[in-house]
Amino acid sequence: MPWGVVVGSPAITLLAAWVNRRTLLLGLVALFLIGNGLSALAPDIVLLVVFRFVAGSVQGAFFGAGASSRRRCTARARAARRPPPSWAA
Repeated sequence: MPWGVVVGSPAITLLAAWVNRRTLLLGLVALFLIGNGLSALAPDIVLLVVFRFVAGSVQGAFFGAGASSRRRCTARARAARRPPPSWAA
């Protein structure tokens, strides 16, 4: 089970409610990159799991902040009809 997404994402979302969206998105991308980079270099399984938890915990918060930022950038007339580009397949 992806515990990083289940536990970490709501915690980060609650803690970052008052942070500027741009700063939040840049910080989440940095945490994602750091977590994935360190997991690639992990010398043992325990550190690998810890770094994967860090990388997975930012996923839900990133998509939530990205969706709300996209909504703010879209014209009001089209905001309800157009999904954010991060959801487009």
